[in-house]
Amino acid sequence: MGVSKDLVRISVCIEHIDDIIVDVDQALDVVS
Repeated sequence: MGVSKDLVRISVCIEHIDDIIVDVDQALDVVS
C-alpha cells in the first residue's frame, strides 16, 4: 500500500469546528 497523489490525510485534534473549516478551506485554495 503506497501513497498516491489523490490521497488526502486529515488529522484533527480537539479544535473548534470553525477553525477546522477555515484550515481546510485555506489548504484547498493552495492546491487548486
